[in-house]
Amino acid sequence: MSTVFTKIHPFLGVEFDWVSTDNVGHLGYFSTAGFGPVPDICVSSSEDFDQFFGDLYESLTAMPILSEAQQVGAFESNVYDWMEISRRGLFAFDWFSETSTYQLIGIPECPLMKESIKNELSPLFSKIILDCDFFNRRGNEELLTFNV
Repeated sequence: MSTVFTKIHPFLGVEFDWVSTDNVGHLGYFSTAGFGPVPDICVSSSEDFDQFFGDLYESLTAMPILSEAQQVGAFESNVYDWMEISRRGLFAFDWFSETSTYQLIGIPECPLMKESIKNELSPLFSKIILDCDFFNRRGNEELLTFNV
């Protein structure tokens, strides 16, 4: 089943983060930069939002560091937060309004797989599954491009 995204949501103008699993089982972290589309499940109920997305960055960075991470591309802005997430095994993306894409910023040297999460975050990664492959950068129109 394909993930449905919404471009108009209650988080417009506010940094909002969400996570997903790709079709291989890798984990991804996405920042909206205040304007990126979000999966419908993020806005379908406040219960899901509070339970699964409330303190996401803090919960993820509380996980142990697994390895170093590789930064993709040259960015003028500070990418520390995305690299911290990638050091914990997740592929980290940020929204770029100029290109209407979630661009990959950090690649973990040791990617975590969905089945390796055995804590309170485990159900979170089953909520959103994207039809792509983060590691090989394929799918969802070569990752996540939106016509806005």
